[in-house]
Amino acid sequence: MLAELEVSPDDLARWHSYDWLSFDGQRIVEVDDVVDPRVWELTVIRDIVRSGLSDAHVRHLIGRLPKPAAIDPCRLAYSFRFGWIEGVLPVDPDPDEFVEEHIDAWLENQDLDRLRALQATIAELVRRCNDDPAEGRT
Repeated sequence: MLAELEVSPDDLARWHSYDWLSFDGQRIVEVDDVVDPRVWELTVIRDIVRSGLSDAHVRHLIGRLPKPAAIDPCRLAYSFRFGWIEGVLPVDPDPDEFVEEHIDAWLENQDLDRLRALQATIAELVRRCNDDPAEGRT
C-alpha cells in the first residue's frame, strides 16, 4: 500500500514521530485499501505534507484535524473561513424513482413530434410484451 500511495517507510515513521499519524506501520500485515481508515489517514496526512505549504502551515493544519485523521480524503476539504470540512458525497438517485418523480413535468415540456415518437416507442414495447410475455414486463 505504501508504494501505491508513494509513501516511504521513512515518511511513515517520521510522520508518526511528529504525532501526525496514529500508527507507525511496524506491526501492520494486512490492509484493506478500500475501507481501511489507516489508508485514509495516511492519504490525508500525505496530501497535506506534500501540498507545498511551509512546515509551520503543515503543522498548523494537521494540528486542527481530529485524531486520528481517518477521514475519507474524497470528502475532506479545507475552508479558510471554517477550517476542515467533511462533506457528504451526493448519492445517485434510483433511476426508477427519478423518472417516476419527473416524467410528468418532462413530458409537458416536449413538442408534439417528440411526444409522438415516444408514443410509438412505448407502443412497440407494449406490442413486444404482448407477443412474448416471457420478457418479464407486465
